[in-house]
Amino acid sequence: MLVYNKANGSVYKCQRHPFKDEWLIPEDCTIEEPPQFDAEKEFVVYADNKWTVNQIPVPEDEPEIDEFPEMDSSAMGQLRGERDSLLNKCDFRILPDYVGGDQEAWKAYRQKLRDMPAQIEAGTLPQPTLDDYGILNPYPKWPTPPA
Repeated sequence: MLVYNKANGSVYKCQRHPFKDEWLIPEDCTIEEPPQFDAEKEFVVYADNKWTVNQIPVPEDEPEIDEFPEMDSSAMGQLRGERDSLLNKCDFRILPDYVGGDQEAWKAYRQKLRDMPAQIEAGTLPQPTLDDYGILNPYPKWPTPPA
């Protein structure tokens, strides 16, 4: 005897009970045959004692994610990139479980790094410049990290 899975209409062959004259029909199956359907566009479900044919939802297009966003190649953009790299390298020194006794000095250093763009725009620090190849010239006014 053939039975059909209620969740997707798959066909299974069921077995007879070894001691009784009856079929062993799994709970998630029915003997009612599902209607014809296009498995590439539709699916069937058995509920409330009847089969229903449903359309497979068409997935929405996912928005494109720019894996490599355009870098700011200006002198200030490159300076910010280097500054961010310096901040990242000393992140661990301001965590609560940092064992060094110089945590306050590192916090002050990091604050100086964060303040650099505003100080450059205010004219307190010199403007960064690019060489002939568009690469940031060595910047003379980086804060000194704690020893």
